[in-house]
Amino acid sequence: MAVAGGAIVRVEGLYSQKGTSLRYTEESFDDSVEVRFRLRLNYLELPVLLGWQSRSTQGPRFSVFAGPSVGVKMSSSLAFTSIELNGEDVTDDFESEVEELQDELERSLDLDDAVSKIDYGIVFGAGLDIGALTMDARYTIGLKDLTTRSESAVMKNRTFAVMLGYKFK
Repeated sequence: MAVAGGAIVRVEGLYSQKGTSLRYTEESFDDSVEVRFRLRLNYLELPVLLGWQSRSTQGPRFSVFAGPSVGVKMSSSLAFTSIELNGEDVTDDFESEVEELQDELERSLDLDDAVSKIDYGIVFGAGLDIGALTMDARYTIGLKDLTTRSESAVMKNRTFAVMLGYKFK
């Protein structure tokens, strides 16, 4: 929404998936075991962005924007990805055990309690509109520690996103 002199206000609703890879390493005697996991977090995000957009009536229109964003976690999942023994991938050798561990992990770990339901951060970005086509690139810096069960671990989202859209008039 244009305000005045090229100033814009954008209130958006976005679905986004964020995630990370996690490693757990255990060393005993001469052996080293490393287990890797993949964490996925799905959010409904509500950014409120203030910015400036060129006022060109012909040709492309460029914009820059920044503002706060609040995300509500819709769902989360944690899955095994690999097991290494002394630096060698042995995931296939332990296929049945991995399936059992995955089942046990899902039963014993409640991600809804372990990861905060609310996330917030600051968004910075730029966009380009060419006719009805719109493109944005943005970076979000998470400000909230998402861990709820650990005093030593800190987990914050950092996201780079590229979006392509079509404006209906």
